[in-house]
Amino acid sequence: MSSNSWLLPRPAAIEQRSGHRFRYFADGLFIAAVLIYLVNRFWAKKTTWGRTGFCHDYLNDVLLIPFFLPGVLWLHRRLGLRSHDRPPRLGEVALHVGVWSICFEWLFARYHVFYQHSTADPKDALAYAVGGGIAWMIWNLERFSSRSSGQSSS
Repeated sequence: MSSNSWLLPRPAAIEQRSGHRFRYFADGLFIAAVLIYLVNRFWAKKTTWGRTGFCHDYLNDVLLIPFFLPGVLWLHRRLGLRSHDRPPRLGEVALHVGVWSICFEWLFARYHVFYQHSTADPKDALAYAVGGGIAWMIWNLERFSSRSSGQSSS
């Protein structure tokens, strides 16, 4: 067993037609999202251009799905709530965009859970959806490319 086998759920119930296994915490998009978040948090926000605009207001929101969803799906898999190791399906991404939008933009902002200065911003929910859509497309690139080359992967 590899040294990072604890990152991947057991058993590896992967659909036979798909050779692509979602790597959860070892996923490249997850790792990129973590690195982008860290650069934004500890370096970019200290610069003039990082204190205003997209980096300040929406970058973390766009990163929400690629940053948090792999861990949530890993936990779902460990608890038996997810029966496969394929990349996230559109419904999984959409469900979490919806749940987190309600939590962050309504519940937490209304009742000041976690942060006293939380405010509801519908543009944040849009950023979650945009980030989720981009993440879903990246996670499913292999599926799209196999369809365009004439192979069936459904």
